[in-house]
Amino acid sequence: LFVCDEGSIGIPADIVTSAAKDERFYDPGNERIIFELLQFLGGRRPRTIQAFIASVRHFEAFLRKPFDKLTVADADRYRRHLVETRSGKTGNRFSRSTLRHRISHNTEFLRWLVKRPQSKHLDPRLPEYTTLAKGMTGSALQPEPRPYMSLDEVRRLLKSSPTGNLCQRRDRAIIAFTVIFGTRSNTTASMLMGSLSTDKWTVRIDSDVVRAKAAKSYVAGCFPDGWEFVPII
Repeated sequence: LFVCDEGSIGIPADIVTSAAKDERFYDPGNERIIFELLQFLGGRRPRTIQAFIASVRHFEAFLRKPFDKLTVADADRYRRHLVETRSGKTGNRFSRSTLRHRISHNTEFLRWLVKRPQSKHLDPRLPEYTTLAKGMTGSALQPEPRPYMSLDEVRRLLKSSPTGNLCQRRDRAIIAFTVIFGTRSNTTASMLMGSLSTDKWTVRIDSDVVRAKAAKSYVAGCFPDGWEFVPII
C-alpha cells in the first residue's frame, strides 16, 4: 500500500477544510473509503496517487458529507461549483488543467465508489453528474511568454559569478546546467550526477528519480547555444 502523506501534497487541495468555515471536516467512514481507494490506486505512480487524493479531498471539503450518503444532487452541486470557479465567480479561478484533473479524478472515484459492495445503495448515475462539456476542459490559449534572460545576460551573469569556494562554483555550474539542457528549476535541483553523460553531453530525466513535470521521463541533449558553457560544469 502506498503511504500518501497528504500534508506534503504540493497541489492546493483544500484538504478537509471549507472555504466558508474554518472548521475541519472529518468522517471516519470517508477515511476508510479513502484507505480502500489507496489500495485500488496502488499500481500508479506516487505523484499520480497524490494528485488523485488531492482531488477527492477537494470534493469532500466542498460537500462536507459522508461519501456513503452522496446523491446526484451533491455531484451536480460540485460540478456547478467547478464551473463557477472556472469562470472566476468564486474569486479563485481554476486553470483548465486543474479543472480537467478535478473532473477526471472525481468521476473515476465515483465510478469506483458505486461499485463497492458496501455502496450498492448509492445511485449508479453519480459519475455522470460530474462530467463537463469539452469546451470547459479543452485546451486553453497559450499564455504570453514570460520574460527570460538573453544569452548575453547569461554570459555576464556567469562571468560575474564568484568562484572562490566549492559552493560558489556549484551554484555557477547549476546555472550553466540549466542553460545547457533547458531543464526546469525543480528538475535541476533534484538531478543526480549519474543522470549526466559527459560522453554525449546528454542528461537522462527519469521521473522515478528526479522531480520532472507531469512525471515524464526523457533524454535531453545540449542546446546548440549551450556548448560554450560546458567547461563550467
